[in-house]
Amino acid sequence: MFENVTVFIITLTHKNNTYAVLISKLNTLDLFQKVYKLELNAIFPKLSYLW
Repeated sequence: MFENVTVFIITLTHKNNTYAVLISKLNTLDLFQKVYKLELNAIFPKLSYLW
């Protein structure tokens, strides 16, 4: 929710849509990396039992 507000404010301030899109993509990537790390931490110990 807060990320969307930030992107909206940046779009209004700079009137540059590509900049807003870039910021939103960075936020999405950061979220994806956090989820990915959590998934790895959950899956990796289970895999190590198989070896």
